[in-house]
Amino acid sequence: MIVRSEDGLLIYGESHPVENPRASLLIIHGIGEHSSRYLEVVKQAHRLRMDVHLMDLRGHGRSQGVRGHFESMDQIHQDIDTWISHLVDNGLLQGDLPLFLLGHSLGGLIAISYVPKYQKKPMYPALAGLCLSSPALGLRWNPLLLLEKQIAKRIPPFLKALQVPTGMDPDFLSHDKLEVKAYREDPLVHSWITPSAFLAMERTMKGLYKIVPQLELPILFLLSGRDKVVHTEAAEDFARKLAVAHPGKIEVRVFHTFYHEPFHEGKREKAFLELKKWMLKCLPKHSKKSSSKSLKKEATAKVTSL
Repeated sequence: MIVRSEDGLLIYGESHPVENPRASLLIIHGIGEHSSRYLEVVKQAHRLRMDVHLMDLRGHGRSQGVRGHFESMDQIHQDIDTWISHLVDNGLLQGDLPLFLLGHSLGGLIAISYVPKYQKKPMYPALAGLCLSSPALGLRWNPLLLLEKQIAKRIPPFLKALQVPTGMDPDFLSHDKLEVKAYREDPLVHSWITPSAFLAMERTMKGLYKIVPQLELPILFLLSGRDKVVHTEAAEDFARKLAVAHPGKIEVRVFHTFYHEPFHEGKREKAFLELKKWMLKCLPKHSKKSSSKSLKKEATAKVTSL
């Protein structure tokens, strides 16, 4: 599936429907990766009878654009609007089904900042919940990132799309060596970001507390205790602020031994279990029964919650 962005780029997406769906899930990936890395999440969601939709961000995967580049967070949000509009217009996203949004890393920052802008137009589904997997609400500052920050603030406008390395070490994405190997060898994965994209992320992170009152939907944080890419403590702090503003709506799960990618870790079944339990809890009661029995048979992860 290909959609055209407002500025003419071709954006790649996939839809994975099921028979008799009872909800929909939209997945937004992180920096440097692409949507096909989340096909295992698709399989897990299918067990709950959920349609799943994925897209490659501009400058990523099979979408067009300079690798790792976007002008602003609003530009990414507009791409998501275009994608959702295409899904609705073609009957792939049903307005009468609850809609879940899942974002990983940069995708988490994109998703949480998109929620206040999502408009439920006629035939559009209502947002039932937001899952944030190791969201980029704060970065682990290494020397390269600090240098990039200084360059980004001083670079002239005509060089805002200049590609620079992210400095992200694949060895600290997962303890699963096969997953790390697959990441390194994936031709659709890249290691680039541009000053424009970096500054857009930084501006969005700084403005998060302004949108706290608007984040009234159920939110699940899946966090990694040994994350060397994003700042877990920043996500925990933001979750606490949300929990005060919206009591009973915020849940946090910390996997203390995990690296950055919960859904690609060696013990990723723990993350999948927590995601599925939470989505089931958020669904209308009349649609829960058929999958709850199977979940009871799965192992329970050791977690902390607010």
